[in-house]
Amino acid sequence: MPSKSKIKGNNFERWIVNFFESVGLHCRRAWGSDGRSMGLTEGVDGTLNDEYKWQAKCKAQISPFYIPNEEVDFQIFKGNRTGTFATMSVQTLAEMINRMNELYQHNESLEAENKDMKDMLYRERK
Repeated sequence: MPSKSKIKGNNFERWIVNFFESVGLHCRRAWGSDGRSMGLTEGVDGTLNDEYKWQAKCKAQISPFYIPNEEVDFQIFKGNRTGTFATMSVQTLAEMINRMNELYQHNESLEAENKDMKDMLYRERK
């Protein structure tokens, strides 16, 4: 029988997948919370849009220091001899990725339109 902690973690990972799927993003969870089942490293719990790797941590309490206040979209922090990190709500993260996807698709359509116009101008010059 799995431990309560493992069940809580699995439920949280399923919540993450369901949340991102509900806002139109492709999200996958690694079998057994082990990225090796997806051809990735052990510490990966899942992928978002087949591009971003995520790891879920479900804690009883999170220090208020790491939670952005209502006045900002995300918070950036660093410690001594560590990298620089950012925290934000999953809603903000989903919005950012959706906007990037829209811009990417718009750019692709502009490139296709540009190619069509170049082809048309080339045919007219002949």
